[in-house]
Amino acid sequence: MARIDLVDLAHSYGGNDAAPESFALKPISMTWRQGGAYALLGPSGCGKTTLLNLISGIVTPSRGKILFDGVDITLRSTRERNIAQVFSDSPLNVVPIQKRNGNVAYGGGIEVPASGLYAGLADGEYRVGFRAHQLEIANGAVGRHAFPATVTVTEITGSESFVHLHRGESNWVAVLHGVHEFEPGDVLDAVLDPDNVFVFDKADRLVAAPGKAFSSEVDSTSPEENASKQKA
Repeated sequence: MARIDLVDLAHSYGGNDAAPESFALKPISMTWRQGGAYALLGPSGCGKTTLLNLISGIVTPSRGKILFDGVDITLRSTRERNIAQVFSDSPLNVVPIQKRNGNVAYGGGIEVPASGLYAGLADGEYRVGFRAHQLEIANGAVGRHAFPATVTVTEITGSESFVHLHRGESNWVAVLHGVHEFEPGDVLDAVLDPDNVFVFDKADRLVAAPGKAFSSEVDSTSPEENASKQKA
């Protein structure tokens, strides 16, 4: 592949008829040529990940076209594009939740009984963070919460496999022991243990974590800093 052209590319997770201000990626046109070095810079929520997912074929754009060497591949599957995303480090995976009436509703539409660390939360909105080793694949154990997610790329490094997954507006990474050769586009069950996550309130304060009791005064550091402390 010698050239990638983005032509008036834009995307809204709310559908093609969504208001312009609600688009996760505003209309953009650009060309990337072979041998060039390019960087996407911008604040959280400006559309960087959405753009990469559109190019990879994980998400179909609401508007515009994507051309590989002049060929329109906008509607082609990930498998047909021969392109993938490779991450340098495993980030803190995050998913929004809402606790209500004894249940927890995850971002993406799954609602389950509020078990584990969720049981002690007051009703309201939270964010759940989890490291790559806390996200399991196809574990049907009782009490786990499972989510269908799409594989974007699998990195095999020695005795471990890093599986990058996409669900809704979220991108997650799971680490598995051994060699696991999943194909881009495969749909797997990503599984969380509600006793093995980090829960943050709307002010990004850590309010629940594995094996840790909290008082009314909670830590005010960021989710990433708090999760690193817990991991250590």
